[in-house]
Amino acid sequence: MSNVIYLDLGPKAFGYPTQVDGEMVCVLSSRAVEDRAIQGRVRLFMKAQGRDCKTCGGCPIGQAS
Repeated sequence: MSNVIYLDLGPKAFGYPTQVDGEMVCVLSSRAVEDRAIQGRVRLFMKAQGRDCKTCGGCPIGQAS
């Protein structure tokens, strides 16, 4: 399971994976919390980066998977 940080990422970014002290962290725009289309985009992006939102479930995107 990843930890989640919500930040204002500007108009063109919805999220990205990173690590903090060796722990998986997903940084998400607050827009990704409620918008299903954005959730789908973030899910595909995270998958391309080696993260599987379906198995994590640590944020609204994983929980909606």
